[in-house]
Amino acid sequence: DVDYGLSLRLENFQCSAIDLISLHDYTMDGDYSRRKFQEAIRLAQQYAKRVYVEEFGGRGDTQMAQALNIIRATAHQQGLPWLVWQIVSNARSEDYEFFTNDRTAWTAFEHQAYWAQMSPSSFQWSEIWN
Repeated sequence: DVDYGLSLRLENFQCSAIDLISLHDYTMDGDYSRRKFQEAIRLAQQYAKRVYVEEFGGRGDTQMAQALNIIRATAHQQGLPWLVWQIVSNARSEDYEFFTNDRTAWTAFEHQAYWAQMSPSSFQWSEIWN
């Protein structure tokens, strides 16, 4: 299983070899995600780490669009960057990948990506943005 509990293990934050922690979960619950994002930010600040949201989603076009709109909006509100783990163009819908031919999900992806660039971050990313 992939869930916030694995990403938020204290060992991840205490390990000196880890600088960046990726948050993974497939929930569609924005309130639950908000609480977990706040916990991740607190731990990251305490242990001088950075966090971002990477693995999330649903199966198929409609669920993927819902995940983008719920989880990404929640990440934006908390100042967390996000990315999708895979974008593919083939038509293997009903899986967790993002498909460019799933129009509802792709439109949600474009919308959320546009707004992400205007969201303040909880962390500095000087190696990416000057």
